[in-house]
Amino acid sequence: MNQIGKIICARRIEKNWNQEELCKGICAVSYLSKIEKGKAEPSQEIVAKLLERLGITIDEEKEQQAKQTAEQAYEYVFSAMNREFRELLGRTDIKELEGTRYAIDLKLLEQLASSEMKPLNSSAEASMDLRQKAVQKVLSGNCEEALLLYPNAWMYLMSGIDAYEKGKINDASDYLNTAYDMGAKEGTVRILLSAALYQYRCAAAVHDFAKMKEISQRARRIAVSLNERNTLFMIEYNMALASVGAGDYEEAYEFFSSLDKPNSLSLLFLAVCCEKTDRREEARSAIDEANADSSHSPLIAQCLKLVSCRLSHPDYLDREEYGNILKACRQSALSEPVNGTATLITRWLLEWYQATRQYKKAFELLTDEPWAAQ
Repeated sequence: MNQIGKIICARRIEKNWNQEELCKGICAVSYLSKIEKGKAEPSQEIVAKLLERLGITIDEEKEQQAKQTAEQAYEYVFSAMNREFRELLGRTDIKELEGTRYAIDLKLLEQLASSEMKPLNSSAEASMDLRQKAVQKVLSGNCEEALLLYPNAWMYLMSGIDAYEKGKINDASDYLNTAYDMGAKEGTVRILLSAALYQYRCAAAVHDFAKMKEISQRARRIAVSLNERNTLFMIEYNMALASVGAGDYEEAYEFFSSLDKPNSLSLLFLAVCCEKTDRREEARSAIDEANADSSHSPLIAQCLKLVSCRLSHPDYLDREEYGNILKACRQSALSEPVNGTATLITRWLLEWYQATRQYKKAFELLTDEPWAAQ
């Protein structure tokens, strides 16, 4: 009868009735509360009256459909098979299954698939089981609480993503490492890929370039096995950025020079790699091609000017123009960051401070960004 209690609770909430309105003339409020929580075994007569008042007719065929849909959807969610999950819900008429035992599950899953991801009304929580409560906590943004209720690889993944987005990088790394290990045990390959992608972001946040490369190589193998071409390109791009950060310019050059239709940011990195590997004419060509695209951000335009100045003037560190552009770049990078440029600008700024004997500023920069000395 526990499932009947859930049906009664879900329909009552759907109708925006309180417990007193539903049970008037049928049973006591406290008794209805126990029925909804699955703590009482009510008589068939009372159940029939409650269902009749709610306008519920049990349809076993719909019950079976709702069960199969909900369980398959949970399997997709907990395996991070997001495309398959959304396709399943896209071909399911949730409203047709509202009166079933799995109505709350389907409503929770529907919210997981939506862009807003809103939790259900808190009054529904009284009749939820642990799995449902955990998903409700995720929808509420309380991933750590969800993890305590229903620990699995996906819950650790969501907790890791949540911690990363809140700037708690160490916590995020711990959660993501556990998600990866549990995903390997569960055989949920897409959990491995998702965890690795966020592990990369955590490593990037602390400028651990060696770790970034190691994670990217691991993620690349997973993406290849899944034939995830778009994700694979992103991973290879990240590997190239990690190589730039680590000073492996030849390795990064191999990627950026291989792009068929590079955007202005990729051309900037290509120019940087060419400058560092003494391909000066190719660097100038990359800058000219990037400058032909007027749609790029002011920060990219400033960085292109810096590389051009470095190429054209051996004494660029002594030139006032270079210092002015560099300081403007630093301000732009702080207000409107562009992926990968902060590493370049910070290193160039440290180089300029040291060359112009601004040792106090160099010390302050290294205090804030110790990785820049690598």
